Amino acid sequence: GAESWLERSLGSEDPAADDVDALEILAVALAQQGRLGEARARLEEALSLEPGRASLRQNLNEVLARQARGG
Repeated sequence: GAESWLERSLGSEDPAADDVDALEILAVALAQQGRLGEARARLEEALSLEPGRASLRQNLNEVLARQARGG
């Protein structure tokens, strides 16, 4: 499905800044499935590419809070 397509599109070692949107979409989908560790990794990757994007920080904070509560 869409998740597989996003993962394939992000398969390179050095994703371009244009991939930040795809990383964020994938992270949100992973978080919705309860795959919080994977969501966190994708959000951290996106933040390394675009550290000033507020929505990435907000989504990461939500994932971290859910992890702290045990999922």
